[in-house]
Amino acid sequence: MTTKQNIYIISDSSGGTAQTIAQTAASQFQNLTTEIRRFPFVQTESMLAGILKLAKQNQAIIFHTFSQH
Repeated sequence: MTTKQNIYIISDSSGGTAQTIAQTAASQFQNLTTEIRRFPFVQTESMLAGILKLAKQNQAIIFHTFSQH
């Protein structure tokens, strides 16, 4: 039986690194299909809060990279 998993990539830049890691991790599971959504250039807490709310609603796994503080 195939399982579907939502994966959200959140980054203050392009999110390419986190997407590569997420795809590599997901490939380890044979019966898993993924829907990956990328949220690049997240710059404010309000942007992040909206994405996290959506992730919770969709039971998404989150991969993130943030280099700015």
